Amino acid sequence: MKTRWGSCSSKKNININIYLMHLPSNLIEYVVYHELAHLVEMGHNKKFWNIISNKYPDYKNMEDELLIYWLLIRKLIDNNA
Repeated sequence: MKTRWGSCSSKKNININIYLMHLPSNLIEYVVYHELAHLVEMGHNKKFWNIISNKYPDYKNMEDELLIYWLLIRKLIDNNA
């Protein structure tokens, strides 16, 4: 996976990016929950974000943190390539 932390296919297969192991445990848990929520609601629509916000009312902050980590990890990977 080169563009995201995780994914859930239409066949309900969940994939997790190996670089997730470098994140703080709260963000790892969030990403796993996010992908599991796709088993209930596939899209990133209002129903999906309601599922997420029930457990993570501050999910927007977590999404922002994930973006920062993504940019940092990508920079490290690109510099070592």
